[in-house]
Amino acid sequence: MRYPPSALIIDGDLTDFGHIEQHKEFQNGWMISFPLPILAGLGNHDYENNVNDCAFNFCAHTMLTCFFVFRFTNYGKNMSLEMDYRRHVKSAFDIAYDGSFAYSTRLNNAVDYETTFSSFLVDWKVNSAMDFLKTELKLLRDVDIPVLINMHQCEGTRLEKLRELIAEWIYESRNMGHRKRVAAFYAHLHSMHEVKTVCMHGVPVPFVYVGSVPNNRFSMLRISRNLSSLVGFAARDAFDVGEQDSIQVLGEINNFWGHCTSSSFSFYAFNDDLEKHVVEVMQKTVNS
Repeated sequence: MRYPPSALIIDGDLTDFGHIEQHKEFQNGWMISFPLPILAGLGNHDYENNVNDCAFNFCAHTMLTCFFVFRFTNYGKNMSLEMDYRRHVKSAFDIAYDGSFAYSTRLNNAVDYETTFSSFLVDWKVNSAMDFLKTELKLLRDVDIPVLINMHQCEGTRLEKLRELIAEWIYESRNMGHRKRVAAFYAHLHSMHEVKTVCMHGVPVPFVYVGSVPNNRFSMLRISRNLSSLVGFAARDAFDVGEQDSIQVLGEINNFWGHCTSSSFSFYAFNDDLEKHVVEVMQKTVNS
């Protein structure tokens, strides 16, 4: 690769069950060993599935404590990142955390996920990230830079909520003198590796399933001042016989933020067989 990536973004499911040994394996295999900044968020396997389903809620507590509170204290400051959370200490035996635990536009699990639970002497309140995201987008309204919104789950009503929020932001920013470049990335459905670009007030907004570790898929986004592209990859298992390359390029979308009309969207799937790639433009009215 001529230019190394600026960062690696991991959209959730860092572990299977949030167990401490799985967290340590992720830390050693990725956070410590990978030679570039990693912007990771939690998925449903890391904490949502484990609330009230793991002894003393220790699994969810472990992921939130180790990954965010302890690690982010130094890692986040070194990267000039601020996390959306608050720590309340009433005594050594009465500590509480609350927030969405989002940073930059790196959300956790889902844009509207919220829960409360206790583990030992610590109370946790996970808030929806909707207000956090609205505030961040408002700050970016007059800035001409790409906005990359990352989370783990974005299906059904959650997808509709995110679309409405983005469409409202685009409309409110329509007189800022530049066209917005915004995209959403997620990975909850591990078998999915595709892009759906929806036109909102004349602005193309890609919604991307980035691939997943269990499915050996990942994506690379290249951005420059005037050009942008998204490349889909498949990583081959070490035991695949007869394959010369460990990485297979599945396809590339040039001009990631292209042009569109207000009533269309496009679909692109990264498939193993390049001849099966289909790019369809279908008419659809987007209520935004």
